[in-house]
Amino acid sequence: MLSHDPWWGLNGPGGFVASLADDLRSGRNIVIALPDHHPPALAAALHERLLDDGLPGLRKLDLSGLPSEEWSSPARLIHERFAPLTDPLVVPSARTVAFAPALAGTVLWISGLSGNCWATWSRFLDQYKDACRLRPEYDRCLLALPRVGEPPTTGLRNELTLAVRRWEGFVRRIDMLLYLSRRFERSSVASAFRELAVTISVEIAGTDPMLADRLADASLDQILEPHDLLAELARERGWPTGGTWPPSWHRGSFDLRDGRPFPHSAAERREAINRRVWRGQIAVLYPLLEDLRLQFVAQFRHLLTVPYCTDLDTIHQIEALELAHLLHQLRPRLPARRLLPLQRCKDARNELAHLRPLAAARLLDPEFFALLMSIS
Repeated sequence: MLSHDPWWGLNGPGGFVASLADDLRSGRNIVIALPDHHPPALAAALHERLLDDGLPGLRKLDLSGLPSEEWSSPARLIHERFAPLTDPLVVPSARTVAFAPALAGTVLWISGLSGNCWATWSRFLDQYKDACRLRPEYDRCLLALPRVGEPPTTGLRNELTLAVRRWEGFVRRIDMLLYLSRRFERSSVASAFRELAVTISVEIAGTDPMLADRLADASLDQILEPHDLLAELARERGWPTGGTWPPSWHRGSFDLRDGRPFPHSAAERREAINRRVWRGQIAVLYPLLEDLRLQFVAQFRHLLTVPYCTDLDTIHQIEALELAHLLHQLRPRLPARRLLPLQRCKDARNELAHLRPLAAARLLDPEFFALLMSIS
């Protein structure tokens, strides 16, 4: 069953959660490599997935804020919090944790691991995974250790009782499209512009649901020209702006989308951001402009002639005439004011054809908007 969370319930992110649940089901401890600014609520989604699968949910232990004398002995801390030892002569160890009856069949989510704390717990995990080999899969107490902002230590690798999973490349374009389509149902953007806002936001957000949420709450002007919004996000995350530094997975400024490198928009150059806006615009506007071209052909058919010769070829069908061809034939026959809609469409198409996004002022012009909405 997919998570009820709107993000982790999507196929791509949900697949990552499912892979973690499969690892736990097969009796493997897991280290989860996460970048800074990763999507929130992963633990809740995994907990829900385990319960849906009929397994015990997560038991959580947050080490952030604990003094070093508490987290410096992982076995002792686990026993103190979850399975107190009854014999004072027993020294807490990886083996005593693995064989503690109160922990059998449980999963401990250990968060707040960083710096020296991570080094201590990764050494414990190296011992603990070996102790787990002595226990049946269904009876093991398993550890889930999220490692944020840095790669797991090189000594950890996938093996019988340990899986190392990295949050990278799980979000596809279709996932973001579905997520933003739902988010924009509550948006202040006018419904007539919503499809355009969604397709642009999909290209800008990439694989980042937090940026997607910010775009869904933004005005249409900010979506069409998102540079200030992205610069603000970069400042909040401590990233240089303008593509002046190499993207980094660890810092959250790089991911893979549909198998291709996808630097975060907030860390990209202005030209790259404009190209993403253009890509979102063209998906919606180009078909509309083509429909308008055919409407103009039908409207002025009695004034058009073929064959029509261009520098490249000869056009024999009226329906094949481009907007520029229509203007060339109609200017001598109609007043300029009647050709203004046609001119607006030609200018917009030329901008898009030259890989330039349309400015917000042009798209939000009432007359141009009315023209786009007039398509039957």
